Amino acid sequence: TNAASTAGTLTAAACDVVRSRGADRPQVALTFTAGSGAGQTERIRDLLKERQVPAAFFVSGQWAEAHRDLAKSLADAGFTVGNGTYDRADPTALTAEQLTEQLAKAEAAIQVATGRSSKPYFRPPQGAQNDTVVQTAQAAGYCTILWTVDAFDWQDGQTADGAVARVLERGGNGAIIVLQVASDLVVETLPKLIDAVKAKGLTFGTLDAVLAS
Repeated sequence: TNAASTAGTLTAAACDVVRSRGADRPQVALTFTAGSGAGQTERIRDLLKERQVPAAFFVSGQWAEAHRDLAKSLADAGFTVGNGTYDRADPTALTAEQLTEQLAKAEAAIQVATGRSSKPYFRPPQGAQNDTVVQTAQAAGYCTILWTVDAFDWQDGQTADGAVARVLERGGNGAIIVLQVASDLVVETLPKLIDAVKAKGLTFGTLDAVLAS
């Protein structure tokens, strides 16, 4: 689906499920999932700021409530803070009404923490989605953002080099990369990943930039 771009921002009405976008440009989007604990968020934020790499963090409403200062610091640093539902329930097991409520509660919590809206970016927990989830999110003003490549930084036995190799093998132009803030490996992986992606001739763009095509 081609996204209509309004002032550089994807409109929910113009997109369905996004796994990658902008294959004609050597640009990728770095995204993180924050479900419960703060994990390595502070170190990730500082690393990204130091390296001047944009990123998006998909947080639950409960996470935004529990880590309000951290959520604010992400938004203040210019990172996108997207909606990961309120309590990370499986959205495919919810009615449209329940999912709408989850999105609204998360949006309210993110607004309170950051002073900004999470729209138009929604990532369903575990990437669980179907037509109802996507259409319900769309009606609530959200685009469902999945990913092209999961670094598997959360998986037992994974290494930082393994995570980087996986991303390089599967992620090219327009790729959306996902890592976990709670992963033990993420802080070790991130600098290596940034260097490797740049060495491949790719640049990091905001979600807005990567999806505006």
